[in-house]
Amino acid sequence: MKLSQTGIVIVLAVLVATSSGCGVINRIRAKNQLNEAAKAYREGHFPEAEDHSRRAAELDPSNKTAPMFIARSAQAWKPSM
Repeated sequence: MKLSQTGIVIVLAVLVATSSGCGVINRIRAKNQLNEAAKAYREGHFPEAEDHSRRAAELDPSNKTAPMFIARSAQAWKPSM
């Protein structure tokens, strides 16, 4: 009986560890996308910078930097009215 309880605890621990890792990976991917957006922005590739910024926002919706990158990139290449 004790062995089965230990097995359940191990399975639950593995599930918790693997499910929380997805958020960490997405935050890393979002940061990478923001770095690519900054590089494209510096090179004057504003539509590409906006695309990278939008991808970062999709990967990590809690990221506060991505919406600012989207706005700055869009403003830089879309003509104002």
